[in-house]
Amino acid sequence: MSFARDVSLLSEGFGQIWRLHYRYYASGYRISPETLVRKECLENMTDEAKFNEKVTRSMLHKRPSKLRVFKKASVNDILGKKKLPLPNEKYFNTPNIPQYGSYDKYVKHAELVRKEQRESDTHWKTIDKWQKIQNDEPNYTDVGFKLIIPKLTLKEKKERRKVILHLKNNLQKQKDAQKRHKTFCVDTAMEEWERDSQGIKEICTIAKHYNIYRDLFCDKIFYPVVHMDVEYEATDYVSPVYYGNSLSPSAAASPPNIMFDSNPDSLWTLILVNPDGNLESTTSEYVHWFIGNIKGNEVASGDVVVDYLQPLPMRGTGYHRMIFVLYKQKEKINYDKWQKDSPCLLLRDRWFQTKDFFDELQSQLTPASIRFFQSKWDESVLETFHNKLNMAEPVYEFVPQEYEKLGVLKPYPHRKTLTWLKKFMPSEPLYPGGGTLT
Repeated sequence: MSFARDVSLLSEGFGQIWRLHYRYYASGYRISPETLVRKECLENMTDEAKFNEKVTRSMLHKRPSKLRVFKKASVNDILGKKKLPLPNEKYFNTPNIPQYGSYDKYVKHAELVRKEQRESDTHWKTIDKWQKIQNDEPNYTDVGFKLIIPKLTLKEKKERRKVILHLKNNLQKQKDAQKRHKTFCVDTAMEEWERDSQGIKEICTIAKHYNIYRDLFCDKIFYPVVHMDVEYEATDYVSPVYYGNSLSPSAAASPPNIMFDSNPDSLWTLILVNPDGNLESTTSEYVHWFIGNIKGNEVASGDVVVDYLQPLPMRGTGYHRMIFVLYKQKEKINYDKWQKDSPCLLLRDRWFQTKDFFDELQSQLTPASIRFFQSKWDESVLETFHNKLNMAEPVYEFVPQEYEKLGVLKPYPHRKTLTWLKKFMPSEPLYPGGGTLT
């Protein structure tokens, strides 16, 4: 009996091995011995094991499914912003997507679609413009001179890198020596940066940050391709104007010295405006200096349309932007419409709108350079209002937020952060991001 039982068990085992062999080889998929695991008998398998076996068997015969639709996922959905049309929106959830037999056919079809997009009147043309719309940045129109970016070959780029690296090393040695002897000066490096194409782009970005183009020209922009130096001279020192540096009104009490690159036969116009200081209008600036028909780079040879007036940032209004704009003229211009008697001591006569001025003379003027500084109230503003303009000085009070009224500052605060200490600083609106005048 024991022998017959062994024979029956052996035959049953051979049958199980044959069923496993047929199961994994009859479908045409060969499984290596390393991946072949020990299987239990069908009679002893649980329902869960049988289900897993069916899943494994079905995966052996599975083929990749055809692509039917595009999955819609955009930045708008992630950030929760206002939804705008995307470049491939018309293909979302499309049941019948065209089939391409080759990559060349797909490229031809893509070129045709891209051509249709260029010809269509859409609010976006490139990814950069689409991002500007997302950030609510105005679509500026370039009204200045073209920025020339040199195109170099690969060999010229390598040689230029070597020269720049050599110059940097020499400049660093000179800086170290000047610092040791306390004769360090940044004017040379500043001038090289202002004349370089990359530096001009960065200056344009700085002007955008201070909303120079938005507040003066609305939707227009230009590159400061002409290098201009503006310096206020005092008895003991010189105060240069860069791009947003701070100067007191007393330091800018007299007209500055201005130099710029120019041919002796060319004509220029220079205007200094303050877009933050008008006492009666929010759409007009104050013109502090207006000189037209300048021959070459000699400012004294120009016609004084409006004489110079020092910055007048009223007490309590924070910093005011003082902006120099240099225009190149195509011909001599008659500025009788904007002419004011000298000295012009009435602030209402100094109302000025840069946008309207440029729109009227756009065919004869081209903006070429820009410089600006920020100025805050000091005692000279009071003297100018009383002694020069013969009027009372307007004083504004800036009302801080409730969280800034924290009481008396302790002389030696224990375990207080810098954020807590910053709330006790003088509360006046700063530009950009200033407060409301009350």
